[in-house]
Amino acid sequence: MRNYRILWRDPVTGARRPLLPRRIVNAGFSKLAQIRKILKTPFYPFTAVVEPTNICQLRCPICLTGMKVKGRPKGYMRLETAEKIAEQLGPYLLNIELDNWGEPLLHPQIFELVKIFKRAKVQTAMSSNLSLKDFNPEAMVDSGLDILIVSTDGASEETYLKYRWGGNFSLVLENIKQLVGMKKKMKKPNPYILMKFITFPHNLHEQEEFKQLAKTLEVNDALFSPPYYIEFLLNNYLENLTPDQVSQVLNRPKPPKMRTCYWPWSAVNINWDGSISVCCARNSYHQEFDLGNINDTDFKEVWFGPVYSEIRKVFYGIEPQDRRARACWHCWTGTSLPPHF
Repeated sequence: MRNYRILWRDPVTGARRPLLPRRIVNAGFSKLAQIRKILKTPFYPFTAVVEPTNICQLRCPICLTGMKVKGRPKGYMRLETAEKIAEQLGPYLLNIELDNWGEPLLHPQIFELVKIFKRAKVQTAMSSNLSLKDFNPEAMVDSGLDILIVSTDGASEETYLKYRWGGNFSLVLENIKQLVGMKKKMKKPNPYILMKFITFPHNLHEQEEFKQLAKTLEVNDALFSPPYYIEFLLNNYLENLTPDQVSQVLNRPKPPKMRTCYWPWSAVNINWDGSISVCCARNSYHQEFDLGNINDTDFKEVWFGPVYSEIRKVFYGIEPQDRRARACWHCWTGTSLPPHF
């Protein structure tokens, strides 16, 4: 990305960011370091994915968590860990997304986590399936959460259930209605609500209907995005598709080789246990790729350390020796991580 406008306006909502000079300067030079692939960047990431939990109640067929693939132990982020993230990274971050390999609203103190980052004046976003019987819309609005992305993927229950296994479509819609109503009652503009539609072959016919559903529910917008396919889980998803839809998946264009990437210069992923991963993709599901842990080591020691230098060298075509950097090498070469480690 070379769009510097994101430094002062949020790309999703268009809202103006707080013009804090330290953050703007850091973010601007961080982008420049990314574009020029500077190996020893002196700048911090300005965006982060922070995972409240890696536990989820759904069984989505091409999700590692949903299919119970062995990986990082299950748990919830401690408030103390969130405080360390806010203390060490808060002065530089423009925004944080509170999700990854689990359903964030299952965290028993999720809104306390939100408030920690709001006190640090960081914009907060969250992606949720919202298929929850004990959803508390008042607590969400009161927390100050800026953006809520609701993963819905369909305009009908039949289509929704083809991917969101174990979900309740009617419950999701009811929770959205309650949240919209609570925002009106409390006279609050946030959270800005996006209904998300992952564009699979099985749901493409409902895109226009989905847009209309979003308008009817009075959410702020509909968001359409491509799927993140994990190859060795594909058969779980293909079982419920028509032959034509199966063909669309199997004959889809191969992802391009990653000749550049913003993560090693501008972003970071921190898992529920405080461990640091280079990005929020599959490497973050497995402890083998952890680069350090913010509970044990200052973030700057990891970010400016030797493993991150190897990761950045990948984007010059230099094969890394450290195993933890090899997830990036797979992106560079256009190959997939093996199913197990």
